[in-house]
Amino acid sequence: LHAQRDEARLQAEAAEAALRGGRASSTDVIAARDALAQLNQALLGAGAELAHARRMLARWTGGPGEQPLAEAPPLERHAFVAQALAERLEHHPDLVQLAAREATATAEAAVARAEREPDWSAELMFSQRGSRYSNMVSLAVSLPLPWDRPQRQDRELAARLAQAEALRAEREELSREHRAETEGWLDAWRAGLARLTLIDREREPLARQRIDAALGAYRGGSTALATVLEARRTALALRMERIDVELETARLWARLEFLIPEPDGPLIPSNGPMQGVTP
Repeated sequence: LHAQRDEARLQAEAAEAALRGGRASSTDVIAARDALAQLNQALLGAGAELAHARRMLARWTGGPGEQPLAEAPPLERHAFVAQALAERLEHHPDLVQLAAREATATAEAAVARAEREPDWSAELMFSQRGSRYSNMVSLAVSLPLPWDRPQRQDRELAARLAQAEALRAEREELSREHRAETEGWLDAWRAGLARLTLIDREREPLARQRIDAALGAYRGGSTALATVLEARRTALALRMERIDVELETARLWARLEFLIPEPDGPLIPSNGPMQGVTP
């Protein structure tokens, strides 16, 4: 934007000189000044967005927002590229939490099933007594008698089994939801990379050719300065569009890269400055 503003300022000065020389109209001067004003307005918005981004960076890292950033990571590869989607999603925090709850409910159901059946126990005791009494051997047998099994033990077991089944169904539903969501992010990420390639390979060269053609026609006196300004504004809009596409693709990359926590510890080190921050 700064480079475009400097160029627009030169175009405004050229338009005013051409007006004084009778080679341009006041409309051309107004158009050039309007283009310069639009760029100044865009710079104000970009400055506010930059300041907000630095504040958010300081919030997440705990360090100063003005610290230098590392090189941007390549957007062509992320964690899901090297590992199968279903295999990696098994480690999703939400699914891991539900799996733990399901395992607990299954264990409680197993305990309830064990308590439903009578548990025999026997105890053999030998007592060596004094000379006045003979030794004694005793045998004790214990057998729990379930009372009202259909209303007590059976209902408890059914409740535990139902809880485990509900958690299993919830986990499967959440797994399908996360899979569909992640597949959507992957599709959008691939589309973003394809859009960036198309802009770089085809649209930007065409925008430059349009500017060159408009400049050649203007120097030859066959077109007005407004045509040149319009071609430059179109090229600027394309550059802005590319930035938006790259930002959207980078956000998708960050979602995919950091969706599953790494097993070897936190992503942010506890000591020392943070390197390679991706807000």
